[in-house]
Amino acid sequence: MDELLGEGSAVGEGEILVDISSPLGHSVDAMSLLAELEAKVEHYQERVVYYKAKLRVWESALRAAREEVMASARRDVKKQPAVGPRKGVANRAFVREMLKAHAAAGVTPKQLRQLAEERQLSIPRNFPYAILHKFKTRTEEVRDEGGRYFPIEKASD
Repeated sequence: MDELLGEGSAVGEGEILVDISSPLGHSVDAMSLLAELEAKVEHYQERVVYYKAKLRVWESALRAAREEVMASARRDVKKQPAVGPRKGVANRAFVREMLKAHAAAGVTPKQLRQLAEERQLSIPRNFPYAILHKFKTRTEEVRDEGGRYFPIEKASD
């Protein structure tokens, strides 16, 4: 026990030794230590309250920002033009129209693309190749002769 207490410390039987050293190296009595610890606990509890309040403010700001982003995204979706079948249908109708207009000499994909750009149509990168391929293989509406496409006249019943 003497090793723990240091030299010159004597503890009698039944005595409780309270010898607490402060960080500066001098002894502090138990009551002042208790008061100091209570003050620190109170200080840190105040800090916890402060940071909880700050956290609520940040969470509120984050919620508001998320709601604004979602509202903005909904507005942007409503503003976007319809994508899908209508665009493709218009492009297919345009190709059919141009094939009929140039039935005698035929039309090349490059010419179709130039005509579509002149009309300021919204066209994908593979225009008109995908449409011509479908017309040739699926619906058999066109025939390809050396890169020129001609409409096929369907026999009426």
